[in-house]
Amino acid sequence: MSKGFYRQLAKTNMKKNGKIYTPYILSVIAAVAMFYIIQSLALNPGFENMLGFDTMNSILIFACWVVRIFLVIFMLYTNSFLIKQRRKEFGVYHMLGLEKKHLAITLFWESLSVLVIGLLAGILFGMLLDKLLYAVLIRMLGFSVPLGFFVSPLAIGHTVVLFAVIMALNYFYDIAQIHATSPIELLHGTDMGEKEPRAKWLLAILGFILLATGYTISLKIEDPVSALAMFFVAVLCVIFGTYLLFTAGSIALLKLLKKKKSFYYKTNHFVSVSGMMYRMKRNAIGLAHICVLSTMVLVMISTTSSMMFSMHDILYTRYPMQNMCYVSGTSRSDDQKMIEAIHQMAKETGCDVKDEIYVRGCIIYTRRHGDAFEADASAMGTSAGVLFCMNLEDYNKSMHTKETLEPGEVLVYAAHERYGKDMIEIMGQDYRAKEVKKAPCNGILASYMSSGYYIVFPDEAAVEQIAEHIPYQYDDCFNELRSYYGIDIDGDADQQKELYKKIQKYPSTNMSSFSVENRNVNEKSLNALYGGLFFTGAFLGVLFMIATVLIIYYKQMSEGYDDRKRFHIMQQVGMTHEEVSSAIRSQVLMVFFMPLVAACIHTCFAFPMIRRMLSLFNMRNTALLAGCMVGCFVVFGIIYVLVYLMTARTYNRIVQE
Repeated sequence: MSKGFYRQLAKTNMKKNGKIYTPYILSVIAAVAMFYIIQSLALNPGFENMLGFDTMNSILIFACWVVRIFLVIFMLYTNSFLIKQRRKEFGVYHMLGLEKKHLAITLFWESLSVLVIGLLAGILFGMLLDKLLYAVLIRMLGFSVPLGFFVSPLAIGHTVVLFAVIMALNYFYDIAQIHATSPIELLHGTDMGEKEPRAKWLLAILGFILLATGYTISLKIEDPVSALAMFFVAVLCVIFGTYLLFTAGSIALLKLLKKKKSFYYKTNHFVSVSGMMYRMKRNAIGLAHICVLSTMVLVMISTTSSMMFSMHDILYTRYPMQNMCYVSGTSRSDDQKMIEAIHQMAKETGCDVKDEIYVRGCIIYTRRHGDAFEADASAMGTSAGVLFCMNLEDYNKSMHTKETLEPGEVLVYAAHERYGKDMIEIMGQDYRAKEVKKAPCNGILASYMSSGYYIVFPDEAAVEQIAEHIPYQYDDCFNELRSYYGIDIDGDADQQKELYKKIQKYPSTNMSSFSVENRNVNEKSLNALYGGLFFTGAFLGVLFMIATVLIIYYKQMSEGYDDRKRFHIMQQVGMTHEEVSSAIRSQVLMVFFMPLVAACIHTCFAFPMIRRMLSLFNMRNTALLAGCMVGCFVVFGIIYVLVYLMTARTYNRIVQE
């Protein structure tokens, strides 16, 4: 046979199987476009001159790898559905004289056609959307949108290589399926494998244990840093637990219902339980995919949107003053000279001082055991507590309060979580803890990932006594007191920038170290971080949502072909048309909405851990996070229902053929 015959046969096959090939080709085009866009954004030179470029670039590169891994898994899944629906077709060709090697050649031309169409249409579509999404991202970060049209040859190359590999994997999988199946099995197609599924109790129990472990980690871990470290462990437990419960747990539950004779041997229950058992056998993996993808959409979009909406609060938590100076190696008199000099600088810029804070204290890295904090140099950069010790006079002046302390009492402010205890032990000394709701210059501890606490002692002598016992492992001058001075002025953005530049030039020779932070300068970096996270979350959310819709479509088609035969069989054994329709409809509804309910449960259990993790990014508005999660679930639920209504038409049409 000539090569032209196989090409023509491949073309004919794709036309005849338009119902299943069209969504498959569209999914390839969408996948190519999505990957090209994220790859092009990561390589776009327009970001290089932006403040926060490194942060934005790192986020986009991470997103590229997430999309790569996801697309490989997703395209393998969609192809497996395609090859399953064509088994009978291949069996007919084989019975008509085509050998398996001839089928392999035909499949090669089909795969090549899909690859070429997907790459050409997908990259073209991606180029059209690339500029739009680039403009959206730039505006989101607060920069002006540059003109011009950027086409990345490297992004095109990466896209071609990735999808060539994916289509090659799909092709070899298809060939393996054909060669491992006898002609008779191919001819029977999707009718094969209709034996009653067996209950796999060990896998069901393991799935329950994994799911319970993931939920327990989320509920029990209190420390934000530990929550961040254990988040991926919890995610993996929930994902594997979900797959095992959908595949093995559902069958085990239905087997238990079947053994209960008083329940099972009733018309409605008999049909529903038996039908659900076979339905879950065929569709459990797809349902688990939908559940996991739905959970990803809800978690990513709700968390990143809540961070974006709370940008103002996050900025002012991290930078409570317009300018913040950090000084070491000075005395109070040296600090006073610095303050007077900064006041003079403010006058020179033509503005007045609106507010200021000044505190003098020390930072201690500690290990916490209950209500006891013990200094430990090795705790730097871990989840241990960081204490910032200061005196009561500085606290009251800075906060404009009139707090008092009894002997043996200290004020305690927790930067991330409430302290919540009546006593506190610091380096072996017990104090009564009087918790307060605010503290000066809390941007210092807000920048730490560790749990931060402000400890206010009655006088500076008590602070110096604590500082003397700090281990010297940190550095030679770590146990000396350090000064923190913040100032707000009533000037405009140019005056604030001018004052910031003047303060940067102040450092004198008697200082061990001097640094200054400016809120306006660092706002761009924060925008790059949180704007980039929001864009990436929204982008991946849309990608996963598209994948969810396509999987639902494939699932509905697959169930339609299976239920068409079952529909006629149940009528032949005496059930009425209405009874059959009612039984199948109830099963389809239950199966269809099961992943959505499970995703909602997963998201609710993930809420405590997500809340603690977001506190590391200074996002502590629990009500906003809860509102975003509820809003995302409502919107996603509406989309989910609309997808069901649309795909139900395809299902009904197939069943009634």
